[in-house]
Amino acid sequence: MNDQTLNQRLPLRTLLALVLASVSVLLNAQPETARFELGFFEHRGLKIPYRLLKPQGASKRTTYPLVLCLHGAGERGDDGGDLVLKHVAMEFAKRQNQYPCYVLAPQCPKEMKWSPYQKELGYYRLSDTASVIQDLLVELVKFIAAREAVDSARIYVVGISMGGFGTWELAMRNPSLFAAAVPICGGGDATKAHRISHLPIWVFHGSDDSIIKVEWSRAMVDSLRARGGRARYTEFAFVGHNAWSPAFATEELYEWLFSQKKP
Repeated sequence: MNDQTLNQRLPLRTLLALVLASVSVLLNAQPETARFELGFFEHRGLKIPYRLLKPQGASKRTTYPLVLCLHGAGERGDDGGDLVLKHVAMEFAKRQNQYPCYVLAPQCPKEMKWSPYQKELGYYRLSDTASVIQDLLVELVKFIAAREAVDSARIYVVGISMGGFGTWELAMRNPSLFAAAVPICGGGDATKAHRISHLPIWVFHGSDDSIIKVEWSRAMVDSLRARGGRARYTEFAFVGHNAWSPAFATEELYEWLFSQKKP
C-alpha cells in the first residue's frame, strides 16, 4: 500500500482534524527569542533595554547561574529587539536543557560603547573612574540577582568584539563580582591585568582578524600568565573577526564555564 492509497482511504473528518492540528501548532509556536522578557533599567540618568531569559520552572527553591551577554557594536540600539540576542545570548538559550541559567542581554545605546576603547591607537588604558554604562551594567546584574533565583557564586560575563572589550573592563573593575569571563575578539588594558589574575578566563580570537587585531588578546593573555593568571587562550587559525562562531561551537566551553564557582 503506497502513501497515496493510504491518504485516499483516510476519512475526510480525520484529514480535516490533522490539518487543523497542524495549523494550531504553527500558530501557537513561538520563536526562541520570544522566551526572553523585555525590560528597561535606569542608572545615573541612563536608561537602556535588556532581555532576560529565565530557566524553565525557576523558583526560589533552586538557584541558577547568570550569564551576562555583551553584544558587539552592530547590535546597538534602544528597542531591545531580537538583534541584541543574535550572536551571544541565543547560544546559551539553545543549551538550557543541559545548562539551565539566567541569560541577561542588555543593549548598548548607538552613541556609546561598553568600554571606551579606541582601536586605532593600538593600546588601551583603563580610566580612573568607570563610565556610566559600566556602572549601569554592575547595578543591572545586582538588580537581577536580587530579584531572581540567581546563584551569586556563579555569575559569568561573556562578550564579543565591542562586548569583548566590555568584558575585560567589567571584570577588571569588578574583580569579585564574576566567577569567570569569556572575552571574544576583544582587548583591554594589559597593565591592569593583575586585578583579575585570580579569575578563570577563556579568551578567543581569530588569527586573521582585521577589525580587532589579535595582538590585543595576546597581550592580555601574556600579561595574565606572567602574573600567574588562570587564562586559557584559543586562537583560531585563518579566522577573521568572527571568532564567536567557532568559539560558541566549542562544546567544552560550556562545561568549563558552568563548572566555575567563586570560593
